[in-house]
Amino acid sequence: MASDQSFFGHPKGLSTLFFTEMWERFSYYGMRALLLLFMLASVEEGGMGLDEQTGGAIYGLYTMFVYLLALPGGWLADKFFGLRRSVFYGGCIIALGHFAMAIPSTETFFIGLLLIVIGTGLLKPNISSLVGELYSVKEQAKRDAGFTIFYAGINSGAAIAPIITGYLGQRVDWHYGFGVAGLGMALGLIQYKLTEKNLGSAGLEPVKLSEPHAQAKIEKNIKAGLWGLGIVLSILLLALFTHTIEINPIAVGKILRLLIPVSAVVYFLYILFFQDLDRLEKKKVTAIAIFFIATGLFYAGFFFPVCVVVGMVGKKKQKSIHASKTFPGIDFYGVGLRGDDGRFAHRGRWRQTASDLAGADLCITHVWRDLSVPSGPERRKQTRP
Repeated sequence: MASDQSFFGHPKGLSTLFFTEMWERFSYYGMRALLLLFMLASVEEGGMGLDEQTGGAIYGLYTMFVYLLALPGGWLADKFFGLRRSVFYGGCIIALGHFAMAIPSTETFFIGLLLIVIGTGLLKPNISSLVGELYSVKEQAKRDAGFTIFYAGINSGAAIAPIITGYLGQRVDWHYGFGVAGLGMALGLIQYKLTEKNLGSAGLEPVKLSEPHAQAKIEKNIKAGLWGLGIVLSILLLALFTHTIEINPIAVGKILRLLIPVSAVVYFLYILFFQDLDRLEKKKVTAIAIFFIATGLFYAGFFFPVCVVVGMVGKKKQKSIHASKTFPGIDFYGVGLRGDDGRFAHRGRWRQTASDLAGADLCITHVWRDLSVPSGPERRKQTRP
């Protein structure tokens, strides 16, 4: 636990995690702002030329797996890697994913998405737990304030990223936008390793069993599982790139749309009725289930407009907005619809910019996350047996 109180009255390790997460969110929101636009843009415009349904399905699957893989990512950190190594390994994989997307190739594009999903699953849940480990059990109020500062880093990265990546991606080349997102993650990793000593002993080791033989066995099983998963993914990618098999993202999306809610219902029913829970514990599980449903409904509505707006762009809809101010060099961030002449659209065609698509992320997502997602030690307590 870090004791040096030199970052706004908080442990100095908070600054390490603040800037690491800021750059990670820079890379994530910067790339995501371009993702659907790039897939729907015509080949002549440097895009992939996908139809709206296919592009929307790929976008939806990507964002789903980014959050879904936080579950195994947190478990691996607790049982095998430890928080510190999980954050670093995840960041490295994310950076490799962005750099793969910077290569103008369909194959490297999908490899990059896969790497980003895996890396985010390792980094995202565990960096928040590291923040919680900087504080003692008696410092609840200070820990909450520390998370407020930490989330300011998230918002900062999310605010800056689409402006920079949007400019490079839409004005210069799509792949430059993806590349600069990777550069942001690389900068975050560099400062993480340079200032890692500020974290003290927080997150150095995973949670180990008291029996050495049992611990060695579980580590051996996890290693074998990771090797097996790597081999399976390699074979799958090879089969896809050689067109031995074809995956229809629309069909996969329809299957998962049913499979995930059914799995969630079965899981909660199993916990409530087949686990030895007392009355108070059942009430807590019920509360978690209610938040689970509310969060699912929120994100369904949150991500849906992105596909709708970009689909309208693809159809070259006509739109009229009365405004006159020009923003040279970058697209207006968050609300504007820009015309082809570089001004807010009040003549002719309009298009939604990459910056616009990510604008809502700055406020709604993080307010909701603060209210509904446990962080730090609480999350780890839930994952430990």
